[in-house]
Amino acid sequence: SPRSRGPLKKLHSADQRTFCAVMRETRTKAGLTQHDLAKRLKRPQSFVAKYEGGERRLGRPLLP
Repeated sequence: SPRSRGPLKKLHSADQRTFCAVMRETRTKAGLTQHDLAKRLKRPQSFVAKYEGGERRLGRPLLP
């Protein structure tokens, strides 16, 4: 049986939280939904949601 990892915890630095807020604010000021942005990036909506929510972190450039 798979090991239980317990509840997932999101550990965020102040810089990471700020980045997520700026990313979300920039998208909404541009009049884009998460779906709209994801479509432009050729990624699923969940991709955008995970970055905005801090679940994923930028580790390398996303665009070629």
